[in-house]
Amino acid sequence: MLKITDIHARKILNSRGEWTIEVRVELENEYRGTISMPHGVSAGSFEAHSVDAEQAVTKINNDIRGVLKGFDGEMYEELDAVLIDLDGTSQKSNLGSNSILGVSLACAKAVSRARKIAFWKYLRELYGIAVPDGHNMRLMMNFIEGGVHAGSDLGFQEYLVIPKGKNIEDSITKGTRLYNSLKKYLLEHVGRNSINVGDEGGFALQTSDNKEPFSVINKVADNEGMLAEIEMGVDVAANNVNMDVRELTSIYKEITDEFSVTYIEDPFSEDDFTNFSALTKKVGERVMIAGDDLTTTNPVRMDVAHRVMSINAIIIKPDQIGSLSEALRAVHMARGWNWQVIASHRGGETNDDFIVDFAYAIGADGIKIGGPARGERIAKYNRLLEISK
Repeated sequence: MLKITDIHARKILNSRGEWTIEVRVELENEYRGTISMPHGVSAGSFEAHSVDAEQAVTKINNDIRGVLKGFDGEMYEELDAVLIDLDGTSQKSNLGSNSILGVSLACAKAVSRARKIAFWKYLRELYGIAVPDGHNMRLMMNFIEGGVHAGSDLGFQEYLVIPKGKNIEDSITKGTRLYNSLKKYLLEHVGRNSINVGDEGGFALQTSDNKEPFSVINKVADNEGMLAEIEMGVDVAANNVNMDVRELTSIYKEITDEFSVTYIEDPFSEDDFTNFSALTKKVGERVMIAGDDLTTTNPVRMDVAHRVMSINAIIIKPDQIGSLSEALRAVHMARGWNWQVIASHRGGETNDDFIVDFAYAIGADGIKIGGPARGERIAKYNRLLEISK
């Protein structure tokens, strides 16, 4: 037994200069775990609710601390159940998903330190499924940004490069080489404003043509002799796109025919299970159609998506559901349906790298941590390299 002796939260700033929280859980013998919470900029309506940082700090330092002091930190599912029951709402709007998940993860990290094992190894024990040796997680790198993540006229939110690396280090090497070549190309051919970066480290290309970023990336990859070494993807975030289904579907046909696009995330709005299903039926043999705002790491939404065959891949964001145990259960559900699983960061991030440990623990098929720029994204790239060694 590893009893919780103290829980403390404080306000810190995230990558957008907004308040978020850092949570520390201390176990007996002074083993500590600290986690800082991200915040979604583009958030689905069905995500668990976070509360403002001031309120979260008060809830943790008063309500949660009082209930969990003396609790066995190794009983992670029971701990989450206590917090969910204490919250008492369907979307965690009382305590907040940020408060519950912050405590849940910080306690798990403290236990991993008490057990003297890496955080990802402890999370894998909790996940309970072996990951094959040599499993190669795909790296989905944000190269160009639009939507609510950048001050450009692009409607689509993220244009992704997926290097065909033999391992994580090889993928990062190939991806950063192409990223820097793209930066040089934009500077020389488009202008200095085009190399400004958005919330997640992708370049804020000033264009309103949603197909142009694919053409630009493709051209640069061709110039570098790297066309055979990459695939491309897109996070449309269609909730924020002012286009009808016919227009969107036409673009998806064009980009999957013309470019090596093998991944499309949130191609339609969050309630449009039917058109998700039609697109998956049409191109799902060769393209991952991923739900994010559609599914929000929520078992109820996931079950609907499964029953109507809307997707073949899913974004998993622990803060969307709001506890470690629920996030792991969501992964188990997705695996049971043979969906590809992609672990993802958020638009408002901190230097915390827990999402990388989580991705390794579950043997994620892919991971999204932004472009190789901005300190809060680089922290995650470096954690990837650290674990891979």
